[in-house]
Amino acid sequence: MPNLSGFDVNILASQDFYYGAPSHLNYFRFETISQLFDRSGLRVIEQVTPGQLDVSIIRNRMEDDPQVLQKLGSFFSDRIREGEPKFVQGLQNFIKHNNLSSHMVIYGVKA
Repeated sequence: MPNLSGFDVNILASQDFYYGAPSHLNYFRFETISQLFDRSGLRVIEQVTPGQLDVSIIRNRMEDDPQVLQKLGSFFSDRIREGEPKFVQGLQNFIKHNNLSSHMVIYGVKA
């Protein structure tokens, strides 16, 4: 499900091709989906953002949208544009491990 705290969601905002209908009608954060689970009688077992494409999505949009460059700043814009594999994979891993990918997966059980 869409993670409103996601890296590319925050950088691209409403310029994201997948932001809003018909792709997604609801966005969540870990806190809000946990509340929804609680109200539904479910207990969250695990929350993860297994994303692999966040940096690629940003890189693909950088040239079309000057606001992306502005939001990233010159340091990150230059590194992402250069596409050095170690940096790109390191940034994607950081995003993934800090639950900042634009898609999240929630595992739960009935409480």
